[in-house]
Amino acid sequence: MTSRPRFRPREKILTKELLLNSILIVYLFPGILLIIPLFAMLARIGAQLGFEVQDNLPILIVTYLAQTLPVALYMLANYFRTIPSEIEQAGLIDGCGRLGVIWRITLPLSIPALVSVAIYTFMIAWNEFLYALVFLNSRDMFTMPIQINTIFNDPSPRPHVVMAASTIITLLVVILFLALERFLEEGLAAGGVKG
Repeated sequence: MTSRPRFRPREKILTKELLLNSILIVYLFPGILLIIPLFAMLARIGAQLGFEVQDNLPILIVTYLAQTLPVALYMLANYFRTIPSEIEQAGLIDGCGRLGVIWRITLPLSIPALVSVAIYTFMIAWNEFLYALVFLNSRDMFTMPIQINTIFNDPSPRPHVVMAASTIITLLVVILFLALERFLEEGLAAGGVKG
């Protein structure tokens, strides 16, 4: 009687590699090339479902997710590959199921990658200019980069206000990094395999 192994080692599957690399094809196109078809598609969907695309923050958030998701998936997939399969096998031997291995072993070990991707995607969305300029019209909904551009292009230039606003917009990202830095350090020292 033969038994199937409970754990199948991670293999390099060509289709998986091809799919992961094809996700990055989105980044070959500049944002200005994608904005018109994206806006037209969202406007058509909005007309059918009965919502307005202009001045709609959830729509802007969806565009930011579509913009950052490919690189986030690529970064996370490459990080998950660095986690030794021996650690996962040890979890299975100790009685964890696949979900338990993911929850108790893989996720705690991947905290540095998750925090890095969170900071990276936040920085992209926080500093993004083009999509916010196209999707937001009312001044009270403008994002910080649009507000800074509005102040910069006023008839009476106020460079000191622009510099102060630029410092504030940068400080938030620095504060976010400093708040999450301990998760980066803790996760890096969390696991290992003895030779």
